[in-house]
Amino acid sequence: MDEGGQVPPREMAGHSGTFDNVTVPAGRTCRLQNATVQGNVKALENSELYVSNTTVRGDVQGDEARIVQVTGGRVDGNIQIGDATSPGQLGAAVTGGTVVTGGDIQIKKMDTGRVVIVDARVNAGNIQVEENSTSERLEIRANQVGGNLQVFKNTGAGQKIVQGNTVSQSLQCKENSPPFTGTPNTAGEREDQCR
Repeated sequence: MDEGGQVPPREMAGHSGTFDNVTVPAGRTCRLQNATVQGNVKALENSELYVSNTTVRGDVQGDEARIVQVTGGRVDGNIQIGDATSPGQLGAAVTGGTVVTGGDIQIKKMDTGRVVIVDARVNAGNIQVEENSTSERLEIRANQVGGNLQVFKNTGAGQKIVQGNTVSQSLQCKENSPPFTGTPNTAGEREDQCR
């Protein structure tokens, strides 16, 4: 990775260390492992981003990125993944005890094999999963959410599961196509497909 945080072409190895900002160029792959990013991490069109056990002071953004996976570590801003196609892949994932200290997790308009948010902790913000199409599985399980959890208008043949979440405010599941399982969950308020 160069000093500006750009991943060199064909760079595939895991990166550790401290960086100001990280940008994954279109079509490239980046793996951040045990790193610290003082600003933002942004994955551009058709790129792949794998972040594990890393501290990000700003946002993690997948802007038409094929794959964005965050496992463990801490994100002080938002995790935003959306507007991409990755058939048969785990296109969007936040797992492994990832802690979001100040922002939201948003996964929107992914056309992919799987979308998974499991064992994440959102201290103050929300989780929003909207208008994704999953051929294999959409799974939102065992998360702790300080704000709201909203699961709206997700489609595709895959099983959709919202289960075992603890939500401080409102849990809302609306207009998700079958097969859909929305129980049991704990929340201040529960609406529509989720209980």
